[in-house]
This record gives sequence, C-alpha cells and structure tokens, in this order.
Amino acid sequence: MKVGADAILFDSLAELTTLIQDLKLESQLELTEPVLDNSGNVLLREGIVVKPAALARLEAMPGQYRSEFRVRITQPLLIGVRAALVQAVLQALRGARSAFVRALFDATGHNYRKYIATAFREQKLALAFFRMSRENPEFFRHSANLGLLTLGALMHTNVRRRMIHINAFQAGLCADLALVDGNRWRDPPEDYAERRKAARQSASLGAAFGLSADAEAAICEYPVNMQQPMAADSVVELPENPETEIDTKFFDDLNTPTEDAPPPRSGAVDDESALILTEVLRIAHYVGDIAGRIAEGATFAEELVYMTTYNASRGYFHRDFIKPILKVFKDFEIGARKLMKVAELERRCTYPPSAWAYPKPLSGQVLCRNHEYDCPLLIQGWDIHVIAPAEAYGWIGVDLPAGNYHKCQLGKDLENK
Repeated sequence: MKVGADAILFDSLAELTTLIQDLKLESQLELTEPVLDNSGNVLLREGIVVKPAALARLEAMPGQYRSEFRVRITQPLLIGVRAALVQAVLQALRGARSAFVRALFDATGHNYRKYIATAFREQKLALAFFRMSRENPEFFRHSANLGLLTLGALMHTNVRRRMIHINAFQAGLCADLALVDGNRWRDPPEDYAERRKAARQSASLGAAFGLSADAEAAICEYPVNMQQPMAADSVVELPENPETEIDTKFFDDLNTPTEDAPPPRSGAVDDESALILTEVLRIAHYVGDIAGRIAEGATFAEELVYMTTYNASRGYFHRDFIKPILKVFKDFEIGARKLMKVAELERRCTYPPSAWAYPKPLSGQVLCRNHEYDCPLLIQGWDIHVIAPAEAYGWIGVDLPAGNYHKCQLGKDLENK
C-alpha cells in the first residue's frame, strides 16, 4: 500500500478486496486510473464505482492484467479509515499488556473515544497510521499505547484548554515516528543526544502529517536527560531550525519533510499548552519505556509503581502532573495484587479451568463456569445468576455467558467477602 495526495495504491487485488471487506466499502470506491489487461484493453474504468461483480471477474483471470489499483481518496473511504483506526486504538487499550494503561482510563469520566476520533480527522495523519496499522501492526500498537498513555496522563489533571486532549493523544501517537523502521522502537537510544535527535525527527514527521504546533513542540522537548533532573518551572523552547533529516524509509511516499523543505508549522505555539503537553508526554514515554523493559510477571505492577515513584522523587517529572498518575498506578498495584491472589485461588480448582472468581476484579464469590456437577466443592442450592456476559480478565477470547452457575467453596477464601 502506498498513499498519495489523492489516491491509495494497491499492488494486488487481494489487498484491495481485503480493504473493502474490512471497511465495509462494497460499491463505494472508485479508481483514478483504469485497470488494463495485457493487451491494453480496459477492464475497469476510472471515475466509476467499482462493483463486487467487476472484482470477481478480475479474480477469475489472474496474470491477465496489470495488478495495480489506484483508489481515489473519498469521504466514504476516509470515514471507514477513521472508524477502523479508532477501533484499532481501543483494541490496543484492551490488550493484555496494557492493563496499567487501561487503569488510567477506568479512573476518569472523560469521553476519550471522542478525543481519539477527533485526533484522526487530519487526513494525512489518518492515512499514515492506517497504513501503519496494516503493514507494521506491532509499531502501531506501540504508538497507540504512547498516545493513550499521554492522553491518560492529561485526563487526570484539571487542565481545560482548547484541543489539548486531542493534541496530547496526537503527541504520544507521533512521539516515536522516526523509529518506525526495524526494531529500533523496542530498544530506544540510551544516549540523550540520540534521543533528542530522534524526537526532533519524529516531530518533523508528525508536522508533515498535520500535527499541531503545540504537539510538535512537545515532541521536540520531551526527552529527559537522566543525568540532570528537570526543573519544575522549565519552559519549552523551539529551535529556529529544527533537525529535519529523516532516516526512515517507511513514510517516503507520504510527502515527508526533507532538509531543504521542512514542513510549515501549523500555527503559532501556545507556550503554556506546549509546556503541559511536554510534561505529560515526558511522563507517558518514560512509563511506556520502563513497562516495555519490565518482564511480565507477578511483580510487574510493583516494579512499575516503584520505578515511576523513584524517578518522580528525583525531580524528573513535574509534581503537579505526576502525583495523580502515581495514585492511579498505586491503586493499580493494589488491584493487581488482589487479582494475583484470585488467580492463585482459581488454580486450586478440582476441574480446571472451571473455577471463576466473580465479579472481577473485586470478586466476592467463586462460581463453576463449566458446570462440573460431580465436583466435591460445589455448593448446591445457592446459584449465581449472571445477567450479562462478563469480560474475562486474562482469559483471552473467553467470556462468561449469561446464565445460572453453581457456587464453589473456594469462594470462602476470597478477601472481598
């Protein structure tokens, strides 16, 4: 897939039909150039809606035409792309390793889905990340988590400034764009100068995709020199000539900036907004970075809390922004410890994996999910009636259907009874 100014290029029919199916765009797309057979005859004309029957005919004649489809960027296509991106970001939020990110969102009343949807209204940004979601899904999830962390950090403050929540999500989303190639994002540079250079490159890429001036400023300035704690009253200063030489090839076809033609900034920088965004991005990127380095296991939540608290105490983060985050993470740690005890209890099941602590995470009883009537731990006559399907914490792809379930004697050992 390649993205141009007015069209998306697909080099296979399978890729095009998959897009149509995924975005539910049957009979809604048109081509900017005709599809010709090997003799130069027109098989699909440009400027008319592509019908499913026409695609079916092409499927029946492989190798007899030039497999190149230039799909016009239209409003229905953009609507489908944006809806798919919102769903992909929310799916990243529900990922098993994103529980600590999800904790930030569970503890706020903000309409974060609206923030995310609004952030993708910028066409270039939406198309760039849509392509990334399909061709480099791991990096997309990494970027989505950074965007969610930055937005989540901001939502726990009392800041109310125009567009700042949308800008926060976009800043996190674009903070590592320069590391998209290969696996550089998995092991970001340790050297402060290298991190700063990568941040400037990412800011330039983001600006080329329509990032706001405030978000661009935050990306330029978020790297922290761990040898020198940040002052609480530090200010954001943009360089007059930012470094714009991009050393990634992934976005080459998306009109990215060059050293000779840096992208114009989208408006003037609001210094106060830029400073706020810098601080929350600094926190989010640090938390995301250390979470990636901590092994998943029993002490994950504890290590995350302790490392963040330790460096907050050393002055690397603005206290007004880090305090509410630490509170959420400490509550998350307590909840994680409770869930570990619940998991240990469930493992004592006579017919694993039937024992299900319910409701989670604050479980007060244990039920038999698989209706093992011969189990000696079954409690007769005190059934639990589940009204709506329950999400399975840690049971990937499994939900608890609505219905009646017998209680289990293991529930006597739950702390929340």
